[in-house]
Amino acid sequence: GKPKCFAPAALPPGDMTGQCWLKHQDDPNRPQVNMKGRYSEGYRKSHPAAGEYVDWSAGVVVRKGSEVSTDTPSARANW
Repeated sequence: GKPKCFAPAALPPGDMTGQCWLKHQDDPNRPQVNMKGRYSEGYRKSHPAAGEYVDWSAGVVVRKGSEVSTDTPSARANW
């Protein structure tokens, strides 16, 4: 089968490899983070085909020299 993207979003069916989405962040220096690092044990129990680690990345565009904190979980951080 084709690769599956495990992301906290309503995704269309099919291969998600190489897709890029833009999303508004109220404060780009403190973006709301869905997931990072290892998937939680609860997530892996409900999504057994997911790997051990989050297999996608996200980023923000900020002014040069700005500090960015990734400590603000989103409402979907523990889906």
